[in-house]
Amino acid sequence: MRPILVLLGLLVFMLGLSALILSIPEPINGHAMAHHTVDGMRQVGDIRQQSDPVFGAGYLLGILIYLVISVLVYIGVQPEKRDGKLVLAHTAATLTVLGMWSLLMYLFRQYLLTGDPTIVFGFPLPTLVMLLGVWIAPMSFSLIYILGFKRWVFTPEDEKTFRKLLESKQS
Repeated sequence: MRPILVLLGLLVFMLGLSALILSIPEPINGHAMAHHTVDGMRQVGDIRQQSDPVFGAGYLLGILIYLVISVLVYIGVQPEKRDGKLVLAHTAATLTVLGMWSLLMYLFRQYLLTGDPTIVFGFPLPTLVMLLGVWIAPMSFSLIYILGFKRWVFTPEDEKTFRKLLESKQS
């Protein structure tokens, strides 16, 4: 299947999912209200009650966003340069990112259900996964770009063609 068609399908699915999320009615006390004892402070109701209707859709929307980014990165490589090693590396990077996103959402959901955050290195575990996992995992795409630059992005043949073009412009 052509990557551009996959991208189009993902974008249409994201549009439908976004419409679904926007159609979910706002929960009671969905916006912050005045705190009953501290002036100037605002509070919300039960976070579990507020996130239940949209949690699954939000998780799926996050997956779709990462898939769109992944397809856009893949489209950035010229079709004739795409090979099995690129597909393997790209798939591994995509699965790493999706795994970190899924782990973050799982841990957040566990926190919502139990109300007891697991503390690791002074941070709640979902925060630590956000800082060290979800934020760093997309760098795997950069690693593919750096390590595979001469193979997939700017090959020695491309450099020769570029130098010939420069020479023709200079003369």
